[in-house]
Amino acid sequence: MNLFVPGNPVPQGSKRALLRKGTNIPIVIDSNRLGLATWRSQVCAYAMEQKAKDGADTISGPIAVRLEFWLKRPAEHYLPVNGKRTVPLVRQGSPLYVTRAPDLDKLTRAIFDALTDADVWNDDSQVVKVVATKLYCDQYDEQGPRPGVLIVVQPWNKVV
Repeated sequence: MNLFVPGNPVPQGSKRALLRKGTNIPIVIDSNRLGLATWRSQVCAYAMEQKAKDGADTISGPIAVRLEFWLKRPAEHYLPVNGKRTVPLVRQGSPLYVTRAPDLDKLTRAIFDALTDADVWNDDSQVVKVVATKLYCDQYDEQGPRPGVLIVVQPWNKVV
């Protein structure tokens, strides 16, 4: 399965335990649950659509996954628009890779949970190999990558 899900990737986030008022029953919630729920739903919907298009079954057995997270560049990476430039230009020496938040493992966890919800696999414990990368995309380049995530999922026996 190969698919690209556009949007700003949201990390799974940390868990918080709270006591429900009056009952003292503990509940556990994600610290960023609102944005996370939307992102995971979007990834799940794209994965289910791609799975239906491919006529794919739920993968059983070991799985290899490649993830490329494309994140928006901060404003300071761009030269401003002026008389010479009609669109912002990426400054020379701006990094390609994202070396600050969000954490790569938390981004990966959100995708894995969404793919489990989409029934791509039975459980993310089946994943035996992960290659994940955080890159900056040029949000002004119509031809280049836009913010989102590229997901490649293969049964381990089909990995070349």
